[in-house]
Amino acid sequence: MSLENLAAIPETHFTAWESLFECLRLKKNEKILDDGKLFGKISIDKVLDLVGAKILLDSLKIVKPSENAFVCCTGILGGEYFF
Repeated sequence: MSLENLAAIPETHFTAWESLFECLRLKKNEKILDDGKLFGKISIDKVLDLVGAKILLDSLKIVKPSENAFVCCTGILGGEYFF
């Protein structure tokens, strides 16, 4: 493994940890949506959005209204940065 790839592991781990446990407040036995193909088919409490602005509005639409509902937009894999 190259030094550059090895050096990126702690940052990747920290980003994933922060997204799941600090932003989404994920607890034992809770499930999150990580597959955008399910849009419109379910309603869910927590969404980890790795695509970004391209699907963020869809992510917000499927979250059940509750005080425990969260959408964490961590990524920009969709290549769009604005709505």
